[in-house]
Amino acid sequence: MNQIVRKQRPTDPEELGYQTMRECRVLERAKIICGLLLQADENVAQGNIDRLTADIADAKYKASSLHRSLYDRPNPVDDRKMLAYRRRLKIVLVMAVLALLGCLTGNIATFALLGIGFLIAILCGLGLTALAVVVGHLVHEWVVSRNWWLKVVIASAVAVLFFSGLFIFTQARSAMMDRVVSAPPQTSYVDGEDDAKATPEPRAHTSSELEIRHAMGAGMLLMMLAADLALAFLVGWLIEMYSDDDFTAWTVLQTLTDRIIDLEERIARIGASFEVNRKRCLGGILRAHNDIERRNPPYHRALALLLATIFLFAHHASAQVVRYEAILIDMSASISHGDKKNELFRQYVAATKKLLLTEPPNTRVWVLGISSDSFAGTQEILKGWTPESHGVFNDDLDRARRELAADFEKKTTRMFPVARSTDVFGALSRVNVLFESGNVADQSASKDVWIFSDMMNDTKKFSMSERDWTTAEEMLDNAKGEGLLIPLKGYSIHICGVSTASMSAHRWMIIKRFWESYFASVGAETLVYSADVTSDR
Repeated sequence: MNQIVRKQRPTDPEELGYQTMRECRVLERAKIICGLLLQADENVAQGNIDRLTADIADAKYKASSLHRSLYDRPNPVDDRKMLAYRRRLKIVLVMAVLALLGCLTGNIATFALLGIGFLIAILCGLGLTALAVVVGHLVHEWVVSRNWWLKVVIASAVAVLFFSGLFIFTQARSAMMDRVVSAPPQTSYVDGEDDAKATPEPRAHTSSELEIRHAMGAGMLLMMLAADLALAFLVGWLIEMYSDDDFTAWTVLQTLTDRIIDLEERIARIGASFEVNRKRCLGGILRAHNDIERRNPPYHRALALLLATIFLFAHHASAQVVRYEAILIDMSASISHGDKKNELFRQYVAATKKLLLTEPPNTRVWVLGISSDSFAGTQEILKGWTPESHGVFNDDLDRARRELAADFEKKTTRMFPVARSTDVFGALSRVNVLFESGNVADQSASKDVWIFSDMMNDTKKFSMSERDWTTAEEMLDNAKGEGLLIPLKGYSIHICGVSTASMSAHRWMIIKRFWESYFASVGAETLVYSADVTSDR
């Protein structure tokens, strides 16, 4: 069985107007629909206004009656006296609560000292206190309230009992302090020859413990009796004050006045909401009307924009990023350190071959040697490039990689590190010239430089071996002074195989920090600086 699903009506007037206009899409019809819906809400609200109006009329009738009884008489009520009376009532209430706490504490303590259990002691104390409250109310209602002199007698009796008990209690405390001060010090409790001498006889004038306890008990008894009597009197007085006809009528009149003000404010808010809801609903209708009337771009323009986007995206997707890569191999005799097999140099060659076999597509690559004069006399071992790669069709790219690696292996078979010195700065200058040449340079191309060397520059202008450098900052300042800062902005530097042979850990770290600071100062980024010859991309 099909069921009709109805949307829940929005409670917000602006949202109601917006949805109504979106559904019917006719401005005048939306105004009529929203007007009818708002009118229905106003009819419901009018019922609430009528009920509140009736409550106001009833409250005003009661307030008028109380006002006449309080103010339209020979001795009208004074508001100042009523306010003072209410404050005095609060004070009496606080004193009654304090007396209740004192009386309850004394009664519970009395039953607890009998050893009948703490819970039973609390119940007995509460019962005895409640009995004092009830008896006090009855006596005050039938006897004391009709004779003012009885109030004076009871207040005087409470004062006499309390201060008498306090006086006796103070005397007991004085005797207790005298006993503490006059008590002889306990010298020893061990049996021995002088036991009789160690325990002197008590002084004759010192009060006994029994007398002190008796005095304290008597004082507490009088003060507890004063508390019971004060509680009974204050409760009766409090009830008498609360039962005053003028104060009760005056308090109810104040409550009715506040209620009338609150009801009138609620009616005013409901009445004002009618006009606010109409305006908000109309605002929602106009907002939806503007959304509907807003001109949409013609479909052929959107189609042209879509085709242009696809074309540009396809162009950028097909055009691969051009890369420049230079691989520098240290060919100086310093990296062999007397090793006739030149194992470190052969590791450099093997790592370079691995790089060539993994060259990315669309890359121009140079393999150069670092020698005594790396800029002017640099041996260009290999120069080549790799084609673009499209999807899975990379046969040309693989063939280019194999040709580069095979040609490099052929040229380095009989190559040995025999250069007398190491010119790292000259090699970097040669790379900068190759990358920035007019027929090669591309500012958007990525530039990578792989260096396989011990990074011990040893030239006349800057020698790392002849001078004992203490800090990397000192070395960098000297390089700046010699004009050896080569602009390498945007270059990525990979330094591998930095040998630690014949070098302390402290000196190796100084040289490492120098090169990292150097490349950072010329705009390059040092990605790798490692003693390992591994050349994984």
